[in-house]
Amino acid sequence: MTNIVDIWMGLFPAVMAIGTTALMINEFTPIFQYLSYPFIFILELLQLPEAKATAPAMIVGFADMFLPAVIGKGIESELTRFVIAGMAVSQLIYMS
Repeated sequence: MTNIVDIWMGLFPAVMAIGTTALMINEFTPIFQYLSYPFIFILELLQLPEAKATAPAMIVGFADMFLPAVIGKGIESELTRFVIAGMAVSQLIYMS
C-alpha cells in the first residue's frame, strides 16, 4: 500500500505540472497553432470539417492526454470530435 501512495505522490504532481503548463502555453501563446499548420493542410485534403480547429487539438495531445478534449470542446462536427478522440487515444497508447 505504501508503494502505491509513493507512486501517486511522486507522479501526480509531475503530471499536473506538465498538463497545466501545456494548457497555459496553448491558451496564452500561439505555439501550438504554429506547429499545427502542416496538419491543417493534411486534414483539409482528407476533407475533415473544421480542420483549422482540429489541428491544434491533435498536436497538444502529446503534451497531455486530456487537453485534446478541452481544446476541441467548441467543435460542432461529430466526425471531427471522433477523430480528435481517436487521435488522443492513439497518442496515449503510443506515449505509454
